[in-house]
Amino acid sequence: MCVYRSSDGDFSTFLRSLESVVQKVQTRNKRLMLCGDWNINLMQESVRLHDVQELLSLHNLVNTVRFPARATKVIVSLIDVIITNKHSVGELARVMDLGYSDYKTQIMQLNVKTIVRKCNKI
Repeated sequence: MCVYRSSDGDFSTFLRSLESVVQKVQTRNKRLMLCGDWNINLMQESVRLHDVQELLSLHNLVNTVRFPARATKVIVSLIDVIITNKHSVGELARVMDLGYSDYKTQIMQLNVKTIVRKCNKI
């Protein structure tokens, strides 16, 4: 699921909505992957960062992006995330510069089981 949080959006609403989605997925015992721009700098201590980290820890989730996607002379930021269940993490996400903007791309390889279903001919 891709999630965007506007920098001027209500943070409490974001956190409640996020937790609701996480709980729904986990009650179905499914693998969870959240990605997107949350506009919370994971490289800078803050109350918001602490609240997000607490929610992730409570639900056994981990952010696989460890390197900043944007670094300028003024700021280094890690606001884009790829979050998954701790038991699903095969490797960490990579950050690549594609040369299109001042933001880098996050890439994560997933190993998924292929399910072959038989089709009935009509």
